[in-house]
Amino acid sequence: MTARRWSGAALATVALSAAAFGQGAASSGAGFELVGEIGGTMSGVAVDDGYLYLVEGDRLVVMDASGPLGLRVLGRSARIPGQAHRLVVDGGYAYVAPGLPADPAAWLHVVDVRDPMRLERVGVLGRGPPVAGQNPRAMDLAVAGGLLLVAGGAGGLRVVDVRDPRRPREVGALAAGEWTASVAALGSTAYVVVGGEGSVPGLRAVDLSDPTRPREVGHLDTGAAASGVVVSAGYALVTSGAGLHVIDVADPSHLKQVGGLGMDQSIDFAADIALIDGKRAVLEVGESIPIGARYKLLVVDLTDPSRPRAVAGGNLRVTGGAIAAVGDRAYVVAAPAGLVGPGGIWVYHIDDSGKIREVAQTWALADAKAVALDGGYAYLIDWYGGLSVIEMSVPERPALVGRLNTPSQVSDVAVVGEVVYVAHAGARFEPWGVQIVDVSNPWLPFEQGFAYIESASQTPSPMFLSVAGDYVFVTGGGTERLWVLDVSEPAAATEVSALDTGGPALGLDVAADAQTAYVATAERGLLIVDVGIPSAPQEIARVPFAHPAVDVAVIGHHAFVATGDGGLHVLDVRDARAVRETAVLPDVAAHTVEAYEDFIVASSRDRSSISASAPSVWLVDVAGSDTPRIAGTLGLGEAGDVAMWGNLVAVAGYRLGLFVARTGLVPPLPTRTARPTSVPTVPTATPSPTMVPEVGGLRIYLPRASTDR
Repeated sequence: MTARRWSGAALATVALSAAAFGQGAASSGAGFELVGEIGGTMSGVAVDDGYLYLVEGDRLVVMDASGPLGLRVLGRSARIPGQAHRLVVDGGYAYVAPGLPADPAAWLHVVDVRDPMRLERVGVLGRGPPVAGQNPRAMDLAVAGGLLLVAGGAGGLRVVDVRDPRRPREVGALAAGEWTASVAALGSTAYVVVGGEGSVPGLRAVDLSDPTRPREVGHLDTGAAASGVVVSAGYALVTSGAGLHVIDVADPSHLKQVGGLGMDQSIDFAADIALIDGKRAVLEVGESIPIGARYKLLVVDLTDPSRPRAVAGGNLRVTGGAIAAVGDRAYVVAAPAGLVGPGGIWVYHIDDSGKIREVAQTWALADAKAVALDGGYAYLIDWYGGLSVIEMSVPERPALVGRLNTPSQVSDVAVVGEVVYVAHAGARFEPWGVQIVDVSNPWLPFEQGFAYIESASQTPSPMFLSVAGDYVFVTGGGTERLWVLDVSEPAAATEVSALDTGGPALGLDVAADAQTAYVATAERGLLIVDVGIPSAPQEIARVPFAHPAVDVAVIGHHAFVATGDGGLHVLDVRDARAVRETAVLPDVAAHTVEAYEDFIVASSRDRSSISASAPSVWLVDVAGSDTPRIAGTLGLGEAGDVAMWGNLVAVAGYRLGLFVARTGLVPPLPTRTARPTSVPTVPTATPSPTMVPEVGGLRIYLPRASTDR
């Protein structure tokens, strides 16, 4: 990723931040520790007794949902490793199961939520013997009569005894052989929806009178793969590719469809459903489009189960997600998806007539790719198209204060004073190049200009940048180029030259005097390029390595080259034509490096999230560059780009959001404060029509057209 960040210098309805307290992160080295974190991919949702529950990154979050508009974070749990979590809340306990478990010994977690400000994980269930050769993954959860029911995808239905929540134990299973997508319960009967290629889709009734031997007693074919089910007042409401099915379950052995809501020309499938009360439900439906699907919410009147009718609806501006409803509110938690965005939380108000109105939303800090630090602010970008500004004056409680949605996928970021540069990876019909953003008011970042790269590949691929003076140097993008962009006039920024690197480039840095660029390449090692004349860059030397060079940082006369498993190499580059290696740190298996004064901070770019014990971030003291030493390490499980400013280190944690670490080896720097006394106004300089500013996670609606995702 980017090697150099040049040092120089809540109005949050849902800014999901809290101190990490070191939970789940292994650290070593005096004075280098994880102190805070914010954000992460959001998944799962449940509402119970005025509280909203969801998983952010890999932690359960509890929010007060009783306010007139927004949500207030009350507590966060210890880490629950895995992805695409599902959850259900019952009797003061939350049962959380990763859809993609990271640890086979812990696929179900029980969290005591009776005190929402002090969440305590009290029980864990390891994976039992596979059912019919299939390992379980949680697609949906339900609780009934002291039993937790898990719709386990290809693993079928799992039955867990949770009468003692601190000692959950699996007591039964039903291997249906199909894809078990969702589950609900009424009395001693479970209602499971199934689908998948080669199976008969529909609703199955499972007798749980003997939980150790669950048995199917009824089945109804829905004609299309079923995806969701809820049960109320003797009826099961099932969503499928054919629409909404209302099924009489008074006799589980004789299931009978009594009503339904078919799809019209603008709706192709029903995705999920949540009950508002006994007479109304919120239905999530979708329309297939060339690049995915377009979703909307419908309020369905169930007064007459034989004639359900959609009374009102509203479009969703994101992909479909998990939904929950209570009273006059519906909540949608959407995961990142394609061109749509990073996902997040959407809050809708439903009036007495059934009309739906969006009242609040926040984007998730999901798939965090890169980060820059300056003036006590972190500038975090996510691959799905967003720049988030995070205040770090209190590192234990980083706070989202501003956001700018971007017109395409982004992959790297740098900051110089009050200007942020964002590298756009592009995609079909989307721009390649560098976006120039004014962050003088961190609460309302806006675009100043865009430097287009006309010769870039048309396949989305990460690009990396470094800034020196009036020029931005860019490489990557799945190409073999180093571009030089003149950004002296942001509104008229332009490409001035390009150099063939002879192989895929993966990182770069530019010397402080702006005369020499160093480019890490996969095949040719480190390239040393004379950029003293920006319009005519020239390669003057290269240094080969046994492993691909993936990033580089420069301090004075030394270059620090990351080669992954090949370690961190230290080069004396004062004479570009006689470069010599002075040291190697084989234990620093880094893929990205960042220079700050006498330190290098490096990351492994590990995305496994399987273990948080192995080092994934290294702090290296290079005051004596010929004899560098590892000053501390962190094990974060997922660690991407890194940045350092003063005594703070920020780590982009992909789907886990942003991590904040602190070291006692460097004195803190004063932070730049810009707290407005009122809601900031849109600046005179008008942003690009593809930009939609946001404040503190809440969208600001502007009276101009926008292609925001």
